[in-house]
Amino acid sequence: MKSTAITLVALLLTAHSLLGFAEVNDGELFLDTRLSALYDSNIIGSSLGDSDFILSVDPTLRWQRERRGTMSASLGMNFNMYDEFGEYDSEDLHTDFAFSFPVTEGSPFSGGIDLGYSEQTGVDYYVADRVSTENTNLALNGRYQTGRRLAWRGELAYQDRNASNYSDTIDKSAQIGVELVELIRQVGITADYRLRKLKSSGDVGFGRDYDNNSFSLGVTGQLLPESQFKKLEAYASVSFQKVDASRAGLGGSDRDVLGYDGRLSWEATPTTNVNLLFQNDVENTIDDEPVESSSISLGISKQFSRQATGSLNIASRDIGYFGSARRNDSIGVNFNLNYLLNRNWTAGFNLGYEDTDSNEGIFRYDRYTAGVFTNYRF
Repeated sequence: MKSTAITLVALLLTAHSLLGFAEVNDGELFLDTRLSALYDSNIIGSSLGDSDFILSVDPTLRWQRERRGTMSASLGMNFNMYDEFGEYDSEDLHTDFAFSFPVTEGSPFSGGIDLGYSEQTGVDYYVADRVSTENTNLALNGRYQTGRRLAWRGELAYQDRNASNYSDTIDKSAQIGVELVELIRQVGITADYRLRKLKSSGDVGFGRDYDNNSFSLGVTGQLLPESQFKKLEAYASVSFQKVDASRAGLGGSDRDVLGYDGRLSWEATPTTNVNLLFQNDVENTIDDEPVESSSISLGISKQFSRQATGSLNIASRDIGYFGSARRNDSIGVNFNLNYLLNRNWTAGFNLGYEDTDSNEGIFRYDRYTAGVFTNYRF
């Protein structure tokens, strides 16, 4: 892995020296280099967690092209170095390709493709441990408008997750639906069917191979009074899910879950944006436990001046386990400030706090983070 890292950095630096800020195939090619230092009061994410300082360097080569459709690609590696706990040092490769369309103006067909691979090392909320994962994902979505008020849409998704010392999973889903556009003034209605198949390796606990069928109904558009909430975009849906809660070798029965999903984006002022997200869905942990996860988050971003922007995010999460009495809930607050030093150079800091409670003692803990960062685009 270290030889791969050295080779990658050499290629990135060579690209920088030869190309700098260049145009390739009618797109812009540049090198982003991010340097950050972070204090983490609980690097494990449990009641036994220790604190440490982490230094990270992330050089990333990016290419993007914007026409009627947009296309982007990136390749980089994040180097994480710990002051006291060197066994957690990591070199995390990440790469991504994304394409969105329509490619012709006025086309009734729109959608996108996203393909990525990433290596991540961090706290896993479910197992109270620091875990390294390799993630491969592919997502395709499309929308075809057949009339002024009628559109059809669909989505395919695939994710392959390999976790060190824990179970690996393959998660596949397909969704198809219909949208009635601005059926009542600026409000539309959506109806979707989703089939999700998940397979676990069973390295920890018991392997799982189950289907999740769901049907959802939603509304989208100007859901709140326009006189008070101008420039507001919203979406909300409720889903009726039937989940196979069985385990390999143990049997089990289906479980009905009422899911929901929603988002609200509001431009409160020309320099202030408010975003609200909420969701309830079924997940499978890396130790083969099916859970029902409910979350809500409120984000506020503010542009203080031409150079300074900041954001505040408040989030809460509640977890219920299918196979045991364990419950977890948490609340977190994060603040981030960015300052543009010049056209290509940005610096800032971030602060975070998380309070996690559980009916199992090891999962009850507080966590504080404080960091500074700088990013330079060549």
